[in-house]
Amino acid sequence: MPFVHPRTTLLALTVLLSLLGLRSARALEPGEMNPAPFDNLLKKYVADGKVDYSRWKTAGTGELDAYLDSLGAYDLNNVMGKEPKAAVLMNAYHAWVIHQIVEHYPVQSVNDIPGFFDKNTRKIAGKERTLNDLEAALVELIPHEPEFALALSNGTLGGPKMVEEALNSENFMKRMNQGMKDAAAQKRVRYDSKTNEMHLPPQIVKYLPQYEALPNGFVGKFGPNLTLSDVMAWSTKHPKIVEDPMDWSLNGLPPPTKSLK
Repeated sequence: MPFVHPRTTLLALTVLLSLLGLRSARALEPGEMNPAPFDNLLKKYVADGKVDYSRWKTAGTGELDAYLDSLGAYDLNNVMGKEPKAAVLMNAYHAWVIHQIVEHYPVQSVNDIPGFFDKNTRKIAGKERTLNDLEAALVELIPHEPEFALALSNGTLGGPKMVEEALNSENFMKRMNQGMKDAAAQKRVRYDSKTNEMHLPPQIVKYLPQYEALPNGFVGKFGPNLTLSDVMAWSTKHPKIVEDPMDWSLNGLPPPTKSLK
């Protein structure tokens, strides 16, 4: 029997375990839609939560249209569990946000696009849906996870950052938690002790009843991302809720500057 150096065996085992780990990390639930086509586009055109709409406009929406068409034909009943279903709907939301902006680019704001939220439809999972319809479907599907709104980018600087990878059952909760962390890090949730006011972004205010209906309320869900003083203020001082205004500017990367000849 030929001698195999222990270090060679260890290296081979390490590589094998690494490959198995990668396969496990990328595993989808049975019947779950593979978001790889959208994932590739996001990695190509999104950086630090902002979208390169100018470059995407130049390249065209052919690949994005193909992905949206596949979403239209997908049956949510193909997969069990709420998280993979919610991941499909959130990917659809982001894809339809991006498509509308690219189609109308250059624009300064999503408000410059008629019917952006409530009239323009795309077939998603067998139904014609607006962005508002997709958000409503998420509320119905995951009513105990209102933090989803902090992970749902509506194409604005005032909203959550655009995802840089497509969602699936594997990374869904990670994205939910990251949305809350981002909101806290950007001081979008902050207590003003002088006025006894708790400032919150619209994405939280809109779903505050859902947060408060949870067993431990808003603090139970969001508390790990807040300072102790903010948690105590919420729990004992009953601050007035103030909804901060939205910045509706586009969440786009600046277009390339033209060189002077």
